[in-house]
Amino acid sequence: MGRWYEKAAKAFANESADTPQPFTLDCECGQSHSGVRRRQHQRLICKTCGRVLFVLPRNVYPVPKPSEPAPPSSTDETPAMTPAAAGEPPPIASLRKRTRKSAPPNPPLQAEQSSRAPVPEPGRPPLKTKARRSESAQPASDRGFWTSFRILFACVIGISLLTGIWLVRQSLLSAARKTARDSGEKALQLIQEQNWSEARRQLEPAVLAVNRLGRTDAESQTLRDYSQEIRALLNLCSDSLLDVVQTMKAEFEARPPGTRHATGLGKHYRGQWVIVEGTVHKTDPLQNRSSDQLEMPLPGIAALLGKEAVLEFRSSPLEQFLSPENEKFLVFSGEISDCQWDELNQHWVIGLAPHSVFLWSHLDTYLAAGFEFSPARTEQQVTHDLEKQSSANRKNAL
Repeated sequence: MGRWYEKAAKAFANESADTPQPFTLDCECGQSHSGVRRRQHQRLICKTCGRVLFVLPRNVYPVPKPSEPAPPSSTDETPAMTPAAAGEPPPIASLRKRTRKSAPPNPPLQAEQSSRAPVPEPGRPPLKTKARRSESAQPASDRGFWTSFRILFACVIGISLLTGIWLVRQSLLSAARKTARDSGEKALQLIQEQNWSEARRQLEPAVLAVNRLGRTDAESQTLRDYSQEIRALLNLCSDSLLDVVQTMKAEFEARPPGTRHATGLGKHYRGQWVIVEGTVHKTDPLQNRSSDQLEMPLPGIAALLGKEAVLEFRSSPLEQFLSPENEKFLVFSGEISDCQWDELNQHWVIGLAPHSVFLWSHLDTYLAAGFEFSPARTEQQVTHDLEKQSSANRKNAL
């Protein structure tokens, strides 16, 4: 043990320590320098450019021996003849390898292999097994249409649509509020100036806006009432009711006696509006007329033409406003729909379109229609009646 250092030094000694190790070094200027490496590093100066070059010292470790080539694989080349086949006894190492290969595997490993793939019996072809597929690798047809991703995507789309609809609705409501405020103020100012045509143009978008907003306050109802009243003023019938009845009578008498028709009279009056005031009552069911029919007699025409004349119409607002005595003095307006002669009751009938009849509610439009105050109808009484009718309109709108 005392000479272990000498033995190690001999084992790791460099057999080629005295072998020269040449070098070749190229400078950046293109000059090539060559020589032999020394035990210490060297610093060379290029004679062309004067650059200092550094040369590493010689390698003190022995040069590794080249490794032997690996023997050829048994699958690529024909295996060599074994000693047993050549008639020689096999070596002990080969016997040990055979013994290890022929040993039965461990029971757990055998059970694991048997569970993974069945071992085919001798004489039978190997069974074709299918690889297991995890649940995530199954096709969409096996998992159904509504996967978690699709459900999440549908929820996102639904929320986006609802948000868009809500934003559009809020934008429309905001625009409707602005229209109702601006157009309503302009319309009321034009009404004070009695500029009815321009007020009508401003009232149309204002009424549409308050209807969209669903407003039932006093201001919105005022806009609706003015819109109806100004429409009746601008489309007022150019003839009086007496002239209308006279025209009906002339057309009826002009027809031949055998071909007289009680209906279809005064066609050119259809679509025109009338504004009247008088006592309204329900028709008599015994006269073979509808129970919800209302009528207003036209006084003075019977004395001039020999036959009575009435206005007939259907209107739920007026019907609800009637007194318990089944009659009421009202100021209302409506659109002429037909004119005819009632042979059964022997009077002329001017029919009004059912959905056009409404109660009058403003004094300025009442006077603009040509009505005047009288001892029987004083200003105080007319104002009181119009205010009651305005309240009735507001209740019907609720």
